[in-house]
Amino acid sequence: MVKLFFLLRRLIKGKKLKIFFPLYRMIGLLYSSAIPLNCTIGSNITFLHGLYGIFISGGAKLGDNITLYQHVTIGGNWDKDSKTFGAPTIGDGTTLYPGAKVIGGISIGKNCKIGPNVVIWEDIPDCTTVVFDKASFRKISKNA
Repeated sequence: MVKLFFLLRRLIKGKKLKIFFPLYRMIGLLYSSAIPLNCTIGSNITFLHGLYGIFISGGAKLGDNITLYQHVTIGGNWDKDSKTFGAPTIGDGTTLYPGAKVIGGISIGKNCKIGPNVVIWEDIPDCTTVVFDKASFRKISKNA
């Protein structure tokens, strides 16, 4: 999958647009994913379950040895009045588990683990694991 991304980069740099656009659109539709050419991806990135549902914002920076599971969003925040304007930076060796969302111009440190379905909108220091707190349950009365 990563090889396709780098192939697309070579096609656009070589100005082979007649091949690039249909291939880029096909990959996006086939995998329901978007990885723009203006994001920076380090070496040895692993898409553990393929590109399914992967969204990476333009301007995002991903370090080396990143692991992404399915349905991960690394999204930009383009609201000019926001404290977290911009696209995320993900440090080397970080793993984002299924459904993880990293939003805005924030930094995720090196060797972090972002748990399933966690939404991050502030900086995370190196070597940190972020998970949801336990689920809360509410009993439903029979009369409701």
